[in-house]
Amino acid sequence: MFADPRLYILGAIILLSYTTQAISGFGSIVIAVTLGAFLFDIAEMLPVLVPLNIVLNLWLVGKHARHIERKLLFWRILPIMGGGLLIGILIFEYVQGETLKQALAVLIVFLASLELLRVLSSRENTALKLLNYIPIPVWILLSGITHGMYASGGPFLVYALGRLELSKAIFRATLVAVWLIFNGVLTVQYLFNGRIGNFEWLQILIYTPLVILGIVIGEWAHHRVNERHFRILVFTLLLFAGGVLVLKSFQIM
Repeated sequence: MFADPRLYILGAIILLSYTTQAISGFGSIVIAVTLGAFLFDIAEMLPVLVPLNIVLNLWLVGKHARHIERKLLFWRILPIMGGGLLIGILIFEYVQGETLKQALAVLIVFLASLELLRVLSSRENTALKLLNYIPIPVWILLSGITHGMYASGGPFLVYALGRLELSKAIFRATLVAVWLIFNGVLTVQYLFNGRIGNFEWLQILIYTPLVILGIVIGEWAHHRVNERHFRILVFTLLLFAGGVLVLKSFQIM
């Protein structure tokens, strides 16, 4: 088994974050990367977290494929987000270490604040009105860029799709289809670049039962959890973790 105790903490983070995605359709990697960044370099975690995400999304897509909004997926999301993904991958290849962690910390604080503003504010909120002037394709492009960098494009895409007023089932199924496709692309890239070696495969194998447990819990909770309250909880956690990560990565604390 693992000699490094941090890997057991990462296992607990994986269970929490992948359960969250099974419930809501997003959150597995953005939560795992944000919390895991206190323990590991981001570049160390992604070759493990991204293939594990494929396990989760294969199940969810297979079970809920009938709810996927295919026209939205293939004509509006994939072309724009795919271009952003390529930009994000290039940035990831050239920006590493502490700079990558600092950028993540600032991004998470911004995204969590944005989503909490959207969930908690009335439609008359001035800041929210200003954000609504930004076209949906711009949010989708930003989602692709952040996904290429951190495999964490969820918050931007959630904000974009939230403006389309999709049903809960369509929203969740379409999101997981996006993650299945783009995390498949990222996994191939990691394999091609040699980022997934024997130790990464061992972690994937050992953590897979936790992903399966997260699926079971998430499927059970999906129809029982108040979606609005759950989102407030998730993004409050991200805002707190992102804020602490900002202080830590910029050596303010």
